Amino acid sequence: MPKIAMSDRGIKALASPDNPQIDFYDDKNPRFGLRVTSSGTKTWFVFDNEPGGGRRRRVTLGRYPEVSLSDARQLALNHKHSIVVDKVDPVAEKKLSKKAGTFEGLVDFYIERYAKPNKKSWKEDDRILRKYFANWMNLSVKEINKPDVVSKLQDIKNQNGGVMANRSLAVVRKMFNWAIRNGYADYNPCHMVDQPVSEKSRERVYSDAEIAALWDAFEQVGIQGKAYMIAALTGQRLAEIRGMKWQEINDGLWTLPPERTKNSRTHVVPLSALVQSTLDELQTNDGEFVFASPKGLDGPVWLGSKIQKKVQKLSGVTDFTPHDLRRTLRTNVTPLGFDRFIGERVLNHAEQGVSAIYDRYDYLDQKRDFLEAWARHVAQKIGRSDNVVQLKPVS
Repeated sequence: MPKIAMSDRGIKALASPDNPQIDFYDDKNPRFGLRVTSSGTKTWFVFDNEPGGGRRRRVTLGRYPEVSLSDARQLALNHKHSIVVDKVDPVAEKKLSKKAGTFEGLVDFYIERYAKPNKKSWKEDDRILRKYFANWMNLSVKEINKPDVVSKLQDIKNQNGGVMANRSLAVVRKMFNWAIRNGYADYNPCHMVDQPVSEKSRERVYSDAEIAALWDAFEQVGIQGKAYMIAALTGQRLAEIRGMKWQEINDGLWTLPPERTKNSRTHVVPLSALVQSTLDELQTNDGEFVFASPKGLDGPVWLGSKIQKKVQKLSGVTDFTPHDLRRTLRTNVTPLGFDRFIGERVLNHAEQGVSAIYDRYDYLDQKRDFLEAWARHVAQKIGRSDNVVQLKPVS
């Protein structure tokens, strides 16, 4: 492992070794060096450790004289900066970039470089791209055209429904737009492709009888049913409920951190007595997640379409969707005597205008009163209370 004082004159004078190759190391930077082969090829390299304290490895920087000594030193510094400061692995980036010519490679690059850092829903993007476009993975990005997209969306519509076809179009279109901006595609085959189906905003609100029927079904589907109960009683998004952690619950409040809310703001949800009694039934779970996977996995339970369909069958509410529980709660704000604004605060809808910036008052008492009133209303309908005392809104 000879060390030398690196200079252009000295490098030009290095003779080809009798051995297949020999590595010369910079006497000022022992991780930086030049490999000389018996054929006379001279290649710059630097040693590093993978981000996170990973294995030591040798990374090629280019050949001499095409890459000069000064350029090689700069490349070595840039490489170190990427690893240490940016926490980005240039080697992995290069591999992803090379693969981006195929659809699978483009998916990998899009998920790693754009979706993960920027989208809370990146896992759903990843699932859609890999599941519904599975037979595209080996295709060259350049050979995918608009008729391919239209045909694929029709297949998704026929097999998985129009809404999923629309979501698939949105994800793949966004990926191709990102690819164009970053030089991995020349055109977007999804450009001006119509949605497979037109979507109307659902207005479904459950009647008291349907709430009772759904609650009975929830009680029959185990831990997933408990999650639906919390959704019905709090109006929070199912993904937020699924990821609920015991550490987020304290003194009758559920505090969602910014990284778990859609608008990236801390959201505090007062827990009614009925919610807390439902959570008490799960206290035997000593893991991190309230709705821990019953399969013993280190994560929350899965709340997919299979459970939703089971609830539909058991309840007779054949069009049940979890989001309709949220809409039902919101619709009952005014009938229970509360201002619609309180409903918006409970649902953590993004605020508009000056109040979104300056109004930091959380309306915690008003939110608590409404959620307790709503829980009492539900308790009456499901036969949990014979004597319901209606709370009055705070004046």
